[in-house]
Amino acid sequence: MDQDFMAHLQAQGTKRRLTTHDTPKHNGVAEALNHCILEHVCAMLHQSSLPKFLWGEAVLHVNWLKNHTSTCALDNMTPYEALTGNKPNLLNLHEWGTKVWVHNATNSKLEGRLNVGHWVGYDDESTHAHRIYWPGHRTVSIEWNIKFDVHDVLIPSVVDMPLEGEIGPEDINQPVENVNDNTKQEPPSVPTTTTQLPSSRAPSPDIPE
Repeated sequence: MDQDFMAHLQAQGTKRRLTTHDTPKHNGVAEALNHCILEHVCAMLHQSSLPKFLWGEAVLHVNWLKNHTSTCALDNMTPYEALTGNKPNLLNLHEWGTKVWVHNATNSKLEGRLNVGHWVGYDDESTHAHRIYWPGHRTVSIEWNIKFDVHDVLIPSVVDMPLEGEIGPEDINQPVENVNDNTKQEPPSVPTTTTQLPSSRAPSPDIPE
């Protein structure tokens, strides 16, 4: 509502339309995009089991993915290609939150030279650099000499008790009981039959048409 901002819009030929407070539905496409980004952020934080205060890092990576994937607004072209003229290469894209090994050159030759962190996206302000989260320090730094742990499989941790009727992690290996009489039932026995194969020298039986 500042006068200088209104003058700037008029100079640029931009018409402004105001919305009523507490009506996010009037924002249209922008509000729908915010909901989509938030859903992606929640899924990434849950899948990686990383702390919630990294939501800002997750938002940066979601926007990076959005700019490197096709959209119908650009006739199935990616925003990256529309800006640079080159198709994005997602061949080496890794899952957000994956464990990485970062080279540490400050240690001596007899000490370990690898530190364990978590990959939380690329750094847009650097060339071939990555953003690494350090759980012990609760910080994010920019690194380039890293190696992804290809054997690291992200499995979301169960932090809440299962609801009524749901199966918890402690019930996975437990035997299933009958809901009617709470008695374990043995599986029905299946009769086994032994079929004697004909000898290779015996003539084959006639098969009626």
